Amino acid sequence: MNIGERIRKLRKTLDLTQQKFGERIGIKGNTVAQYELGRNEPVDAVFSLICREFDVREEWLRTGEGEMFKAKPSDILDQLAYKYKLFNFDYVMIEKFLAMPPDLRRAIYDHFHDVDAALAKMDPYAPAYAGNEPPQPMDRIMETIKSQQKENAAPNISIEQAEAAYIKSRLNSALKTTSFASNTIEENTKKKNAQKSENMEDTMTEFLMKPKVDFAFKEIMMDEKARIGFLSAVLKIDPAQIKETKILNTY
Repeated sequence: MNIGERIRKLRKTLDLTQQKFGERIGIKGNTVAQYELGRNEPVDAVFSLICREFDVREEWLRTGEGEMFKAKPSDILDQLAYKYKLFNFDYVMIEKFLAMPPDLRRAIYDHFHDVDAALAKMDPYAPAYAGNEPPQPMDRIMETIKSQQKENAAPNISIEQAEAAYIKSRLNSALKTTSFASNTIEENTKKKNAQKSENMEDTMTEFLMKPKVDFAFKEIMMDEKARIGFLSAVLKIDPAQIKETKILNTY
């Protein structure tokens, strides 16, 4: 049996027409017919396509030796189970692992690599917990943490209470500011009145101490009520604000 005859036998076993067989491997139906008639021989790329697409053993396709199809995974596992006396657990674990996508199997490889690297830095057979007392249960640890958080937490107040406290603090601040400003104004007023009194006294002194040649004016100034009235009119102040000073006794 030549290569063309084996391709024909494979196609018939798969129950495919030349057109469908060619479509599966990306060639025309006429090309398949040429292979089967022996007029053309497939190149290596076509051999690879046929073997990969239809699970055909390349040795059989080229030489006719052995089985036509590759062994199914279950057949291989049965051989492994027979040879190594696998348990059902071993069998299913291997089967499921081989059925995983390549990237997932790679992730498992990487995981075991990390485990091996970590164990290389320690004694893998040393106790994982070296304490003499049993570890504290996690629920007790969480209760302790929650208790500490409650002690350190801010008091639970409502929004209305928080707003009232804020308004009270602002009012206290405003009252302090007002008190300070009032005291400042009062002090400034006292200073201004004292300065005004001094200025008034200086003015009267300057006015009365000047030499006077008018005898009548001197006579008027000798009378206390006249002097007070005169000074009140000149200085434009209330007579009651004019006190007994040396100014009044000048003459």
